[in-house]
Amino acid sequence: MQTIRESLEINAPVSLCYQVLTQFDRYPRFMPHFTCVRPMEDGTWYWEMEGPRGQEVSWTIQVDVMMPDKVIVWHSLSPSSSGLSGSMNLQSLQGDRTKLDVAVAYETGVWARDILTEMAFHPAHRLREDLEKYKLLVEHMAMRSDEVQEQTGADPYAEIPMPRRS
Repeated sequence: MQTIRESLEINAPVSLCYQVLTQFDRYPRFMPHFTCVRPMEDGTWYWEMEGPRGQEVSWTIQVDVMMPDKVIVWHSLSPSSSGLSGSMNLQSLQGDRTKLDVAVAYETGVWARDILTEMAFHPAHRLREDLEKYKLLVEHMAMRSDEVQEQTGADPYAEIPMPRRS
C-alpha cells in the first residue's frame, strides 16, 4: 500500500475550506481529470475519470467521517479500486487561515498502475497540483464578499483562472 501526504496553508477561514471540500460534485470544475462526480441514492459517491487508452475508470466511495470544519474520511467500495482511501484534516489558524492535511492511500495493483500510467507522472505531483487549484479557488472565494456573490449570482467556480494541467 502506498500513501501520499500533502499539506498546505490557505488564506481563507476553515468553514469556507470545509464547505468547498464537501462539494464533491464540483471537483471536476477545478480538477479536470475527473469527468464526473455525483451523489448516489444510497449516500455513496460515484467518481469517474478518463483512464488509460481513453477507457473510463470509475469507482464508488463511502464517506466514513464528516466532522464540520475538522475532517473528512472516505474509502472506496468498488472491487476494482479496493484499498483506495483518504482523509482531509482541517485546522483553523490565526488570521482566518486554514491548514489542510490530505492523505490518500492506494494499493499498487493493476488498477493503480493503469491510473498512474494515465496520469503520466507520480500521483503525489497530481495531488499537489489539485490542492494548489483548490487553494486558488478558495482564496478567490474568500476575497469576494458574500454580498457581491448574492448580488451578481456569479458562480465562483467559473470565474477562477485555473493553471493548465502539466
